Amino acid sequence: MFGGRGVERVNTYTAPKLYLGNVQLLTGPTVLTCDLSASGNNGAHEAILGMDCLKHYCLQTDFAARKLRFLNSDDLKRESLGRAFSMDCTIGVPVVSMKLLGERNLRFMLDTGFYQYADGTLPGEVIRPAVQNHIAKEMGNRIFLFETVGIGAESYKTLSFAEMQIEDGGGFEGYIGLSFMARHVVTFDFPKGVLYLRSISAQARR
Repeated sequence: MFGGRGVERVNTYTAPKLYLGNVQLLTGPTVLTCDLSASGNNGAHEAILGMDCLKHYCLQTDFAARKLRFLNSDDLKRESLGRAFSMDCTIGVPVVSMKLLGERNLRFMLDTGFYQYADGTLPGEVIRPAVQNHIAKEMGNRIFLFETVGIGAESYKTLSFAEMQIEDGGGFEGYIGLSFMARHVVTFDFPKGVLYLRSISAQARR
């Protein structure tokens, strides 16, 4: 279930009250419990805050400052937040459509838990033409390096993608992982259904 370990047994309990300082967070009715130590995180985290809670809030992850901010969705200075993407959460996870290589729109699931070996995943039908056209090169283990790639009208250097086909067609075609998001200040405006990406290099120029 977590960390790519396949299926595991979890327990379900009534959700406890969660607080950020003195403010009680909105949550779903239940929580799942499992042994996170088995995921090999070496104590890096003790719990996972999921979409049952996050969907109620506007969150900003500032990776350079190592901060997570809860913002007021109705009081954002949106012009300073970077590029805006429509964010669809109807399948229970955040999905955004991004134009890749200046041609095709792909639906990506945003997954901060995807961090081990690539910036994200792409289906083979996108990877193979990129290799044939010398836009990407294979690095082994079905990982492909793009020296330069356009995503959402922004040009990125040295991004790696794993080749993966989403077999069940679950509403998206690939994953965008933590290492890609960490290049930005990321604002998840869940109440309004908008994702904002501001590159850290652009922030440094401000």
